[in-house]
Amino acid sequence: MPGVIDWHGFSESPWYQNKLVGLEEIIDKYKWLGALPLGTAPLPTETCCPFGSDPEECRAGSTLDPLNPCSFNAGNCCGVGSSRDVDDITFARAMIEWMELEMCLDPENVFSTGFSNGGMITNRVACQASHLFKGVAPVAGNIRLGGSFEQCAPTSPVSWISVCGTEDFACVNDFNETAVLWSRLNGCETGPNPTYVSATTRCEAWSDCTGGTFVEKCWVDDLGHEWSGRPRPDGSSPIQAPSNIDATSYIWARWST
Repeated sequence: MPGVIDWHGFSESPWYQNKLVGLEEIIDKYKWLGALPLGTAPLPTETCCPFGSDPEECRAGSTLDPLNPCSFNAGNCCGVGSSRDVDDITFARAMIEWMELEMCLDPENVFSTGFSNGGMITNRVACQASHLFKGVAPVAGNIRLGGSFEQCAPTSPVSWISVCGTEDFACVNDFNETAVLWSRLNGCETGPNPTYVSATTRCEAWSDCTGGTFVEKCWVDDLGHEWSGRPRPDGSSPIQAPSNIDATSYIWARWST
């Protein structure tokens, strides 16, 4: 079966990410396998939820822990994942190996997505372990070189699709630059050409890329640090325009073609 690793954002949890993305529903629809890893926190935690929090609230994705924030080592961001130089590349390999052995994962159809810090680590695994992934979809997070992450040098082509809001501080400044870099790394010869347009969304893709891969970027007008088309499970999201792209549905549709 195809499978996806879905990385949560800084100070968030796997349960929060599951609800934010709608992962359970989408992998049930497509009959995929899914993995929701826990990041590293300053103090040991089994949930990435606040100490003493209600287990049901944690599983509902309604609690965050800014005092003991979980994070992944995306390079120059974020938290102790980066400052302790946690080896999340080896972690990704171990998850995939376990899923192959225990869950019948198809090693030729492995994908990665994530939000914010999770989007940044998604870029990093594509840069440093590209042979493990058929496609990646970082949302609201670009490449962040730093520490042990010195260069983006994939050894094999990997499809890349990403979404960023025009008001999103985490990705807006170098979103176009990151997309162009991936088009070069994948040897794309055509594009970018429009692929999807709505009143608030503009997607463009490069094609004729090495190994049949593609590179696509989607801008969402006036969107801040959010997962496009989906509200945060803790109720902190502003109301989004109905014409915003549903990043989850769009990503899986592109991965499945």
